[in-house]
Amino acid sequence: MEDAVERLRALFREVYQQPVDAVEITLSSAGDDPLVAPAFARVTRLRLTLLRRTFTDLGLDEEEAHNRAWLAYAFYIRHHQLGREAETRAGAPRRLDRVVNLLVRDPA
Repeated sequence: MEDAVERLRALFREVYQQPVDAVEITLSSAGDDPLVAPAFARVTRLRLTLLRRTFTDLGLDEEEAHNRAWLAYAFYIRHHQLGREAETRAGAPRRLDRVVNLLVRDPA
C-alpha cells in the first residue's frame, strides 16, 4: 500500500514541477475535434487506467478506484488551466500533499 501512495505522490510532484503545457491545454480544448478526439480519448483512457490501478493497489474496490482516478485526473486537467495564472501557480506546491492525502483517505 505504501508504494502506491508514494507512486501517487511522485506522479503529483511531477505534474506540479513541470511548466504548464500549452499543447495539453489546446488538446483538451479540442478533445471533440474529429482529428484530435481519438488520440485524446486514447491518452485519457491510459492515464485513467494508470490512476485506477494505483488506487486499487491502495486496496480500494473497483468503483471507488474508478471514482478517485476520475477526480485525480480532473485535478490534473484543471491544474494545467489554473497554472497559467501566476498567483495560483505559486500556491500549488503547498497543496500537493493535501490533495494526495484526500485522495488516499479511507472511504469509511
